[in-house]
Amino acid sequence: MGVIVDATGVAGGSTFTTSVTIRAMDPLTGNVVAGSPFTVNVTINVAPPVMQINTNTLSYTANAGGVNSSALSLTLTNTGGDGLTWSASPLHKRGYRWV
Repeated sequence: MGVIVDATGVAGGSTFTTSVTIRAMDPLTGNVVAGSPFTVNVTINVAPPVMQINTNTLSYTANAGGVNSSALSLTLTNTGGDGLTWSASPLHKRGYRWV
């Protein structure tokens, strides 16, 4: 007997519990057999999303008034469960807007 859970549409970071009741009977007599019914508790813990970025520094070398530097990349992955929505915006210090 296999029991499968389907977490489709369930929010990450959630926990749900339920139970499965198993019943058995003797096919010749139709009587319930010893140990029946039996209840199995089922818990599903849906993992929350976890953001992971492969670097914490992007380092450029540039000359004032020179040609723009080539783009550097970083990789953002979801190492947890569920979906991950993200955004990126520069943090401007002292009014400089160079990112």
